Amino acid sequence: MERFKPSIDNGLNDEQVQQRIAEGNYNKEITKKTKSIPRIIRDNVCTLFNLLNLILAALVIMVGYYRNLLFMLVVLLNILISTVQEIASKKAIDKLTILSQSKNIVIRNGKKVEIPINQIVLDDIIQYSQGNQITVDSRIEKGEVEVNESFITGETEPVYKKKGDMLISGSFVVSGSAIAQVEHIGKDNYTNQIYAGTKNIKQPNSEIMKTLKGIIQTLSIAIIPIGLLLFRRQISIDGNTLQMSVVNTVAAILGMIPEGLMLLTSSVLALASIKLAKKKVLVQQLYCVETLARVDTICFDKTGTLTVGKMKVNDILPINNKKKSKKDIENILENMMAAFDDHNSTAEAIEEYLKTRKSKNEKSEPKAESDELNTRWKVIGKKEFSSKTKFSMVRFEQGEYKLGAAEMILTYEQLRAIPVKINTASKETNVAENETSTTREAVKAAGKVKSKSFKEIIANENKVEKLDDEILLEEALKQYSKKYRTIVLTEDGEPIAIILISDVIRKEASQTIDYFKKQNVDIKIISGDNPVTVSNIAKECSVENWQNYIDMSKISDDIDEKDFEKLVEQNVVFGRTSPMQKKEIVKVLKKQGHTVAMTGDGVNDVLAMKESDCAVAMANGADATKNIAEIVLVDSNFKSMPKVVEEGRQAINNVQRSAALFLTKTIFSTMLAVFFVFMNRNYPFMPIQMTLVNALCIGAPSFLLALEPNREKIKGGFLKNILVKAMPTGLTVVAGVVLTTIYAQMLKVSTLEYTTLCLTIVAVAGSCLLLQLAYKTKYEREVETEYLQRKAIKRKFIFSPYRLLIAVVMIVALYIGFKYGRKLFVLSDVAALWKQELTIIILTVGIFAITNFVVKILGNKVYCKIKKV
Repeated sequence: MERFKPSIDNGLNDEQVQQRIAEGNYNKEITKKTKSIPRIIRDNVCTLFNLLNLILAALVIMVGYYRNLLFMLVVLLNILISTVQEIASKKAIDKLTILSQSKNIVIRNGKKVEIPINQIVLDDIIQYSQGNQITVDSRIEKGEVEVNESFITGETEPVYKKKGDMLISGSFVVSGSAIAQVEHIGKDNYTNQIYAGTKNIKQPNSEIMKTLKGIIQTLSIAIIPIGLLLFRRQISIDGNTLQMSVVNTVAAILGMIPEGLMLLTSSVLALASIKLAKKKVLVQQLYCVETLARVDTICFDKTGTLTVGKMKVNDILPINNKKKSKKDIENILENMMAAFDDHNSTAEAIEEYLKTRKSKNEKSEPKAESDELNTRWKVIGKKEFSSKTKFSMVRFEQGEYKLGAAEMILTYEQLRAIPVKINTASKETNVAENETSTTREAVKAAGKVKSKSFKEIIANENKVEKLDDEILLEEALKQYSKKYRTIVLTEDGEPIAIILISDVIRKEASQTIDYFKKQNVDIKIISGDNPVTVSNIAKECSVENWQNYIDMSKISDDIDEKDFEKLVEQNVVFGRTSPMQKKEIVKVLKKQGHTVAMTGDGVNDVLAMKESDCAVAMANGADATKNIAEIVLVDSNFKSMPKVVEEGRQAINNVQRSAALFLTKTIFSTMLAVFFVFMNRNYPFMPIQMTLVNALCIGAPSFLLALEPNREKIKGGFLKNILVKAMPTGLTVVAGVVLTTIYAQMLKVSTLEYTTLCLTIVAVAGSCLLLQLAYKTKYEREVETEYLQRKAIKRKFIFSPYRLLIAVVMIVALYIGFKYGRKLFVLSDVAALWKQELTIIILTVGIFAITNFVVKILGNKVYCKIKKV
């Protein structure tokens, strides 16, 4: 294949780009975040239970009982609704995926163009700068960079790259800038070769998924042998025909299948995904909505999560040993910033500060005086910032200036032996009040100025008097570092200024942290930054126990496992944390029984995010984090997290209610099928009759219940919660049918009357369950009480109006079906059996009350045994 050699100034032309696209040599996406529409249709249609339904329908057709095919209408509606909702969810997610995709700057036709990563072609000339992720394997043609390859190698130390070196996809530019030519695209990229088939394979820690799979696996094993045994018994009954034996067996098997349960669950979660998509939250794994709603510990990375990922200069403090004014320092910094090609977050903060100061100066000073600041100095030599050296340098004709960490550009003697005078501002400098208070607070921290003289510091019109305090530079830096990042500016090796910098905390951080505190969710902050700095940010964000911090760089790699677990349990803030340590902290939390979410935006967060139960990434973060995250905040807005939790709660709580309805039918149908294997009596139901009950006691109510808003905290296990509701109703039906069967055997009741009485039991038990679900939960009663007290209203209502309306409508529909659908549903005249019907209703309600009481008492013991099985 012909390789192009474009110049770094012109790049590829349009003809060459089109040739590469025609050849297929563009950066194809090898992983899809969502299923294709054909696969969605296939997955919803081609299921085990749908196959069983098809076989049962074929059997009904063979024996000629066509009216009993009505159950297939319900099956088709379930498939249609689930498919439509999942396709809608896919479209919403795909739109957000496009919005959250990273873009790269390439040079084409001599111009810089920003394009999505999937439009990059082989031999493109691509520009990388600080903060960029290397999206395709590229060879440097110009410039120098330091890259973080920890996602690939596990090593956290930045790697220096120069012209001719290869930039590996998946790595991250820490500092510097470079122009490179694309060497590999798509599946040929280094990371795609390594991770092919392994990206996004982390199985969701979903209790719903595990429970439903367990139920389906159990039924898959039991349903066929029970069905065959029941058919054998039915065909052996005297006077029973083949047709009736088939129809009765089909009815029993249909009852055992929780048709629609999996589809309803997927639909509810898909609906939650659609709603979250409208709120700029991209759900990349359906069941992660549930996982985040169950989380009891959230690990936050500081930068880009609690903070916006940007810094601000709080103040510039001239050190008066060389008689430099604040204006002189600003002039030096302005010339330094103009000399650099690569602007990291610190440089951007300084530039923003200088821009603001310059604007103020232009308004308050004569033009000629402000023009002096705009004179550019001649650059003789320079050194860009490096994370290894932690400083940058520019050599002008006026002198050599370094900007960076004090310990990297000053000697031990300078830090410990040189007394300096810190001048907050010269007399003539007009300083904003917030800057004055910032400086004042820091100097007070050094213990040199008393609070009583505060009024003396601020003169009229916000002018600051000269404040000279002789203090060792090391002590000053130590005190300032308690609240700020400190960097030092030197001139020819001598310190001339301290620059105080802080992270910009997200406005919504405290509010979001408060929300999780109220939900009893533990907060851990894991950062690579100074633990004292992170602790102060945690304090400002209202994090509890923010003072419990630790410097992880001082923790040995061979620390005892139990000591490390104790360390994780006792501390809230973890500073100077390496990527591997982040991962180990998450692993320990999971080992301690916590459900852990990890939020992050940088490559150094990837290992911990992959280890967590639910990973949340910011859209403006590294591509690597978005690739492995289950949830991406498209607007990078931290306050979206509670929305995800609330949608997850609504989905789980409503699925639990609906699942109880489905499981009730499965419980009593399975028990009755086993019971009638040993009884010389026809199975009491036909498919058409079960369709009536399924539609009005399960299908329609479950769909409507899933739409109800619900912010209640999730308590207890999913299986336990649905069994507590489903088991009493299932046992009620079994007990009622068994007693009715004995009664029918003794009094020689006709088959039609017997079937009608048994179906009445199912209808009444189902109605009781719907009314029970309509009863307000403890959480709803507490919310209502708080509201009524606030409004000074005494009236209370024990039922949820929405759920009660559903129950009443379904009960009325059942009555209409029984009264006017006798011929369709093959039922006896209810009016003629009013005494027996009344007895059955009273009996069923009584059994329902007793079984609820018994299950409430023995529920935990039964649940523990089922869980072990």
